[in-house]
Amino acid sequence: GEIEKVVMAKNLHGSKRKDFAFVNFATREAALAAIEAKHDSEIEDGEKTVKLKCTLAKPRQKPEGKGKGAKGAK
Repeated sequence: GEIEKVVMAKNLHGSKRKDFAFVNFATREAALAAIEAKHDSEIEDGEKTVKLKCTLAKPRQKPEGKGKGAKGAK
């Protein structure tokens, strides 16, 4: 599917691990197809073999007190 953006860990300031990336797809269906096709597959990285782990990102939690919610609603 169509990829909108790739963020490599090496470009994330403060990241302790450098061996992952975030890939944003244009549609959820494209992301699910990529996961199904690539999860647990292996690729060559120089002289070593790397096993891919592909998952959907966990939903972000909204900070409490922002927007409409228990504290802001009347």
